[in-house]
Formats: sequence, C-alpha cells, structure tokens
Amino acid sequence: DERSEICGQSKGRHLYDVGLRTDVLDACPKFEGMMMLLRTMSPQVIITDEIGSALDMKAIKGIVNGGVQIIASYHGYGVSSIHDRRELKTLIRDKIFQRIIVLSSKNGPGTLEEVYDTYEDKVLFKRSLCG
Repeated sequence: DERSEICGQSKGRHLYDVGLRTDVLDACPKFEGMMMLLRTMSPQVIITDEIGSALDMKAIKGIVNGGVQIIASYHGYGVSSIHDRRELKTLIRDKIFQRIIVLSSKNGPGTLEEVYDTYEDKVLFKRSLCG
C-alpha cells in the first residue's frame, strides 16, 4: 500500500478493519513490497492498488508463478482501456487474471458496471443502462 489507501494507515494504525490475518506493508514501493511478501510471508493472496508500471507487471508474474493469488486494481475506462497498456494487455492475454471487474461512481463509489471472464473471453455481467 504505497500511499496508505487500502487500509488508511495513519501513525502506524489501520483506520479500516482489513481482518486479523492480514498484513499490510504501508508506504512501501509496490514491487519491493510484493516480492518481500512473496518470499517471507507465505501469503495465500496479495492485494495491490493501481498497477501499471513494468515493475508491477514483473511482480505480478512472479506472484502468480509462486502459486499465490493476486487481486489488483487498475485505473482506466473499462475493459477497452486495458488494450492501451502493453504490459497490462500481456497479463490479460497470458490469463494471469481470471476476472476483470469494472467499477464506476455512477450510482455512488463502487458501482458495479461489468464483470469479464478472461479465461472464457466473455462478459459475465453488464449493468443495464436503466439500472
């Protein structure tokens, strides 16, 4: 959590309850943090925010190759914006992520817009225009 956004750390304390079995690296560069967690903590899942750099993609490939699940966010304008980023497009093509979930703020923060299955290359959910 490079910028203390996931669990809202302040002065070493979490502002959000992320669970007892959750370790958070705060103010730590993403690549170094993900690699450190992979090598030392035996995680089942690593969650990271705002991926996009080539180093992020390298870390994600290492995590998946290490048998660990990954949850990551990417800021864009839907599934189509992934194709504008070469590194991210490669991760999708290589089936690193099983699902892409598109959120917006249309009906408040976290409005579910679309769920896409990368393994089967199909849309599982799309919010209706009137919903």
